[in-house]
Amino acid sequence: PMLDKEEYEKRALEWGAVKYFECSAANQENITEVIDEAVRVARVAQAEEKLITEAQKPSQAPASGCCTIS
Repeated sequence: PMLDKEEYEKRALEWGAVKYFECSAANQENITEVIDEAVRVARVAQAEEKLITEAQKPSQAPASGCCTIS
C-alpha cells in the first residue's frame, strides 16, 4: 500500500535514516541526489570514526629525561 510522505519520513526516522528522499529509478528522478547524499553521509561517518579512533589512542607521554643504567 502507498503511504503519504509524512508516514515515509516517520518510518525513516524510526529506522535511523539520516535523511528521506523520494526517487524513481524508472523515471530517473532524484537518483543522483540520493547517491550524492549517501556518499556524503558515508564520508562524514568515516571522518567521525577516524576522529574517535584517534582520540582513543593512548597519548605519548613526554620523556622525563631519566633513564636507568645497570
